[in-house]
Amino acid sequence: MAEILNDSRNGQLHEVRVNIRKMIDKILTQYSSDFVVCRELIQNADDSHATSFHLQIKCNAPSSSLSKETDFHAQTITELRMINNGKIFSETDWQRVATIAEGNTDPQSVGQFGVGFFSVFAYTNEPMIKSGKEYMKFVWKGDQLLYRHDKLSIQEKINETSIILKMRDKPTLCIE
Repeated sequence: MAEILNDSRNGQLHEVRVNIRKMIDKILTQYSSDFVVCRELIQNADDSHATSFHLQIKCNAPSSSLSKETDFHAQTITELRMINNGKIFSETDWQRVATIAEGNTDPQSVGQFGVGFFSVFAYTNEPMIKSGKEYMKFVWKGDQLLYRHDKLSIQEKINETSIILKMRDKPTLCIE
């Protein structure tokens, strides 16, 4: 057996392929509670030493037709934004969020296991992160997950971190 593994004449080496979409779906089964995305992003904000966390819910209702908060009842949710004032992403943070299961060896920091952020794919196909002067947007091309990491325009620069989830399934807001 050892000769086969060490003998380069017995065929080519081939890269193992990974269906990223199916792998993320399998990760999501481990994060199956209703509010896991919010829990994960609140935990990330806490890990980054945030002192505030805001959840913004955008609906499809025209703002001119809304006179009070209860007018949002039964409106379609189009976007969630989770905004915190914690530490702005470093280059290492950007690299880690673009790598599944890399994790962070510092137990006092964000992303200890490297999979929690990917729970956002339960809600969206194209999550975006804005932090400081930069952004990262994820997009699917077939079963391949790609991302764009670039600088924000001068007008878009922020002193916080914002996770933007354009909703895939368009749930309805229920105000009780």
